[in-house]
Amino acid sequence: MEIQSSGFTQAVTLHRQGRLNEAIPLYQAFLRANRKHIGAANLLGVALMQAGRQEEAADAIAQALRIDPKQASAHYNLGTILQRLNRHDTAADHFRKAIALKPDDAQAHNNLGAALKALGRIQESAVAYSRAAVIDPQFAQAYANLATVQCMLKQYDESIVSAERALALAPDLAEAHVAIGNALVAYGKIPEALQVFDQAIRLQPDRQEAYFCAGNAMMTIDLEDRAIEHFRQVIRIDPQATAARFRLAVCLYVLRSYDDAAEEAKKAFDALKTIHRDIEAEISAGMYLQKINRNTEALAHFEKALAIDPDSHSALEGYVTTAGMFGYSRKAIELYGQLVAREPQKEKRIQHSYNMALIHLGMGDLHQGWKLYESRFAGENPMVAPRLYATARWKGEDLQGPLLVWGEQGLGDQIIYGSMIEDAAKRAQVVVDVDPRLVPLFARSFPQVRVRPLADEPNEGGLRAQVPAGGLGEFFRGGWQDFPRKPYLIADGERAERLRDAVRDGEKCIVGISWRSANPKFGEHKTAKLEDFSPVLSRPELGFVDLQYGDTAEEIETAGAKSGVRVRHLDEIDNTKDIDGLAALIEACDAVVTVSNTTAHIAGALGKRVWILVPHGRARIWYWFKDRDDSPWYPGARIVRQEPGQSWENLVASIAPEVAAFAKERKAKG
Repeated sequence: MEIQSSGFTQAVTLHRQGRLNEAIPLYQAFLRANRKHIGAANLLGVALMQAGRQEEAADAIAQALRIDPKQASAHYNLGTILQRLNRHDTAADHFRKAIALKPDDAQAHNNLGAALKALGRIQESAVAYSRAAVIDPQFAQAYANLATVQCMLKQYDESIVSAERALALAPDLAEAHVAIGNALVAYGKIPEALQVFDQAIRLQPDRQEAYFCAGNAMMTIDLEDRAIEHFRQVIRIDPQATAARFRLAVCLYVLRSYDDAAEEAKKAFDALKTIHRDIEAEISAGMYLQKINRNTEALAHFEKALAIDPDSHSALEGYVTTAGMFGYSRKAIELYGQLVAREPQKEKRIQHSYNMALIHLGMGDLHQGWKLYESRFAGENPMVAPRLYATARWKGEDLQGPLLVWGEQGLGDQIIYGSMIEDAAKRAQVVVDVDPRLVPLFARSFPQVRVRPLADEPNEGGLRAQVPAGGLGEFFRGGWQDFPRKPYLIADGERAERLRDAVRDGEKCIVGISWRSANPKFGEHKTAKLEDFSPVLSRPELGFVDLQYGDTAEEIETAGAKSGVRVRHLDEIDNTKDIDGLAALIEACDAVVTVSNTTAHIAGALGKRVWILVPHGRARIWYWFKDRDDSPWYPGARIVRQEPGQSWENLVASIAPEVAAFAKERKAKG
């Protein structure tokens, strides 16, 4: 017995010296002879835990609890091990049992808070951390942890107070700095937040939280190039950091490193299969899937995040943004309303109002949509660049004197809003400022108004009032009955006739095609390849003309070599700079097939028969409206909507019989 006792004493001594590999066998030998020795079972579990042998450690301490279930320290130790094994539910149970046996154990309350936080039970977590701080007012870590969850609960002022208490006790506590940084991010103070995160990184460069939060903050102000290295640092510290890997994939995708993004995302999805209830990982997975336009899958991940924490602002924001992008619905509007009510940051409230406007407009709820659409110019970071005029904003009244209608956004937007110029001219003497490339086309089409090139500086000479072109919708497009459904642009007739002779190909029906979008935000989702048009290009009764802006020579040559089909490009027309020439070339065609880009708008406004290929998801623009296959803006347009996962080639194949039928009908009419 004395020998056995000396073995236990030796094990404890070796354990205290950190010689775990020597201590563990001695504990095990002692327990084989003394199976009911609670202290040895408990210490064996602690040693195994410290050695990284967590499963064995859990078994050892479970044995101690079977001997005596009223050992507070054993419950605490088992809870700690189960946390490391990501079994947070069971860990929380053991911390509660430890607290029931020893109510004033501040560390047990603190660890309970951590387990509840991991389970997404943030309010309960805050209560546990608060209790730990009350029991031990010098417990700096408890204050820092409380600050973290208060920030998650959107209690930003309280979070800063708790973090400052932690720092008063422990100035080098990185977690407290991170909590302050996150509160500053919530208030939109990103530069200040990044400074705080940098301080946390300097204090503890081997901890991942500050890198992760700094990367997230950078993404909110489009600094993905800087965020990449922060997320990579998180992954270096913890290769299983799934949320960081998804965020890295998002950044790489934004920077057009598509293959690298896909590789990181695959690793993250593989890891996600082994993770239970990780809200940050689910939100980050949703962010990536939304970015690559797999919206149905993205919604599923945001729903999982909301199941973990129904009050998660980030999960709700991700869900609503995704739902709003590809599924205009009353539900999305309702949820956006909740975000506006709960959002502490003014700029984000404006963003949510703008997104609500796009959903209202896309659903055809035009009156409410136009009202909210004014938010596009609001805030310090407007969604659309405003032009600052001293002249009063027009309210729609009859006006004696010049009214300036100024073009906003891109060429397509200026063209579509141009459909309301004639309406405005009935109430005022109208001056129109548009992109210089549109001036000849607009001047010919609207002879009753004065058309000027949109200059860098606003030109206000002699104006009585001014209005952005999109602002006309409030007065002239309140319902479907307000759309005149007639062509309103007029191409240069003589030039179009000459071009018609140039593109004529026997008795073939001449179809102009365009397959790319230069939209800086959504262009990749709106862009097909020329070879995707093969189901139409293969029709022998059709001839083809290149309406695509930009350099197309290589694509046309490659497509021609594969299919033997000639797509004629006219060097005399610069489809990017000479918009009046492009309009004449479109007029020279019999029909047009195009993706959603400037060519679509010109063809539609000219009244041409045009098939417009509208992408699924985030690149679908509101003005094509929901569930319509016609356009109230353009009488000859047929809207063809891409289904989730549908290839561009398959989408084109779906309209090939219609284009062929149009050609046959045209030939029959002579």
